[in-house]
Amino acid sequence: MQSPWLTRRFPEGLPFEALPAHVDRLRAFPERAEQLLATIPPELRTLSDGRSWSLQREVGHLLDLEALGLRRLAELKSGAAELSPADMQNRRTYEARHDDVALEELLSAWRAERDQLVRELSELNAAAATRTALHPRLRQPMHAVDLAHFIAEHDEHHLARIEERLVRDHPELVHVADAREADLGAITAIFNAIIATSTAIYREEPFALEERRAWWQERVQRRYPVLVARRGAEVLGFSTFGDFRAAPGYRFTVEHSVHVAPGQRGAGIGERLVRALFPRAKLLGKHMMIAGTDSANAGSIRFHERLGFTRCAHLREVGFKHGRRLDLVFLQRAL
Repeated sequence: MQSPWLTRRFPEGLPFEALPAHVDRLRAFPERAEQLLATIPPELRTLSDGRSWSLQREVGHLLDLEALGLRRLAELKSGAAELSPADMQNRRTYEARHDDVALEELLSAWRAERDQLVRELSELNAAAATRTALHPRLRQPMHAVDLAHFIAEHDEHHLARIEERLVRDHPELVHVADAREADLGAITAIFNAIIATSTAIYREEPFALEERRAWWQERVQRRYPVLVARRGAEVLGFSTFGDFRAAPGYRFTVEHSVHVAPGQRGAGIGERLVRALFPRAKLLGKHMMIAGTDSANAGSIRFHERLGFTRCAHLREVGFKHGRRLDLVFLQRAL
């Protein structure tokens, strides 16, 4: 049976205005791979069943293909009629010893090559970005924006394979990944449990699932992450960030939120979820992250201080819940 990747079809002639969004996606993939695998024991990351690559070799494969992406971009810029073909046997990945090196080494090499691809894509003007060449396998014209989309979808395909393997083969391990629409029910349940039992969220009415779907879609559209911690298929908690304030002058500052399901707290899940936000915010050019917490929640304040946040404001009686006025403490951390 053909690989699902080989049966995929791709749009032609994506608009130049879509390029920044694809560049942001491309920039984030090494960080997303690290989120998935950094805490997985090396002996499990490099384990192969003989039928499929190890989890670490999946990452190595993405590194191996960076050279092809850069070569194809150079061909588009030079006016080539047809792009270089991929090695459909993946000989480079089979011959490389990706499982014999540290994951950090693979990720560092991938980041360096991905930074070059992102830089070259970002420097394109509209005329250069819309010059086409024939894709050798798809037999359709492709320009630089299409190529960026194609590479991002290929990365997404392999990260999905990694997470599927984690859920299937190592259901006892906790990993951090980008939330999917299927996670919104669990995320909504976590939100509503916290609303009902605490002042961590200044709201008394539970969220409807559709509200959280619109919230998630808005974050995805803005390229702001919504991350989940999973054990197997179970969602244990989530984190995200959004704009601190709407005025353009605040565009380099974001405010985060993190919530862990009842019964799962105290195991370091919240810390992993917040730490995973820092590189994602930096990749989007953000400079400062804000945390807002109820002044009576001493545990949350200590939690943020351990993560490098410092108290910067105490706003008195700005909130109201459960029939009483509440103080809000702001903490901040430079990225």
